[in-house]
Amino acid sequence: AEGPDGNVKDEVMPNVGWVGHARGGLFRVKTPNTDAVTGKAQQPKRFVRGNHFDMAEVDATLEYGGSVYKLDKFVLKTLSEHTVDGRRFAMEQQLMHSLVRAAPGAKASPQLVVSVLFDKDPVESPPYVTQLYNSLDCMREGIHCHQAFSFAEMARTILYQTKQASRWSKVTYDFSSLSSCLAPPCSYGGPMGDHTLPTYVKPGDQSNRQSYFRYHGSLTDYPCTEGVEWVVLRNPLPIAEKHAEELRLAFGEVARGVQPDHGRMVDRSVARIT
Repeated sequence: AEGPDGNVKDEVMPNVGWVGHARGGLFRVKTPNTDAVTGKAQQPKRFVRGNHFDMAEVDATLEYGGSVYKLDKFVLKTLSEHTVDGRRFAMEQQLMHSLVRAAPGAKASPQLVVSVLFDKDPVESPPYVTQLYNSLDCMREGIHCHQAFSFAEMARTILYQTKQASRWSKVTYDFSSLSSCLAPPCSYGGPMGDHTLPTYVKPGDQSNRQSYFRYHGSLTDYPCTEGVEWVVLRNPLPIAEKHAEELRLAFGEVARGVQPDHGRMVDRSVARIT
């Protein structure tokens, strides 16, 4: 993908965030082989295909510039497909969205991707990445398992990451089960704000919800469809070397090589302090 290196200009841009509409805000990698109520055998439904993770059951939307997008899935790429200051990262998580409703009078992109970069660290990974690593066997065919993940934890871990935390390979957000989505809709960052934000991010901190690059490009998987709005978050999360390597081995080196920017303009967010 065309990285944020190159023609960069500063812009005041909207805060990034999601609204979860499903109670609990959980997503799974696979259903169990037996029905929890009847005990009868059933065909397991897989929520993971290769490096693509289905997020439909989270029922989450993202409002950006007045347009509303639905979160469809996320994709893991090793190595990263974006570079910052010429540097490539150990992993990239791409959260893929499709347009639900365009803002009045706006020409909204039909697809929007929020991209999270991961920097290799000797030992540190966010808890949701550690859970993904621990679930690798569960994702394979023929394994009897049921793994549920918290979207609230994932969303806040991604959005609350600050420049200071990234510099020291730390994770800003410390998940509490009390912050799960028990009474939807639940807001994680974005224009509606988030009630847990002040606990972790001080005013003036440059967290990912308001610190990112934006450009118009294409999907990085075949057929590389154009007309995609990319939001590349500026503060990387850490990923333990062991986790990065095992995820790479599990999914393969599926990242597209870094492409020339062809003079494409990249916007860099200049955040309003909120």
